[in-house]
Amino acid sequence: ALDRTARALAATGVAIVPTLVLHEAWGHLNDPSYYQSLDLSGVPQAVREGWNIPDLIRRAGLGDADFPALQRSRPNQDLFVRLFRRAGGLVVAGSDSPNQLLPPGASLHRELRLLVAAGFSPEQALLSATRDAARLLGADSIGVIKPGGVADFVVLGGDPLADIANVDRVERVVAYGIAYDPERLRSGIR
Repeated sequence: ALDRTARALAATGVAIVPTLVLHEAWGHLNDPSYYQSLDLSGVPQAVREGWNIPDLIRRAGLGDADFPALQRSRPNQDLFVRLFRRAGGLVVAGSDSPNQLLPPGASLHRELRLLVAAGFSPEQALLSATRDAARLLGADSIGVIKPGGVADFVVLGGDPLADIANVDRVERVVAYGIAYDPERLRSGIR
């Protein structure tokens, strides 16, 4: 059924943004140790203090039995994303950030790791967050490095094609052609 659905959707030309990281987080909303495993360095302390996970759980109508069910469903999401891509569908990386437990930057990096775990090559995962995201938006000056492009990119301290976890090793952030130190950006200083 997943394969039939994936092929039918891909045939329509629709793109999907699976936000696997969101589904992973929701499966662990009742687990404080999950929060402690997250890279929240880019989230100001005042914002973190404003997060209200119990209220999020209440508003979503989640009960104790829902968390294991959400966790059990994650492999099926991976399978669907794999089948959809195999059928020629466009998969674009997204993270639903910034939201509680979905810090900007870090949650997209986690999404890339989840796409690789789902069966994408590191190159395919990176393209889903860059070129393919720009394609979905109909933008031709972002998502690729080319003359006349916006010149937004990061410089990494390791090859993400060899290990997708190297996306976390950000040494420089270049926005509109200007290089920034990532630690200064996290502290609010440019």
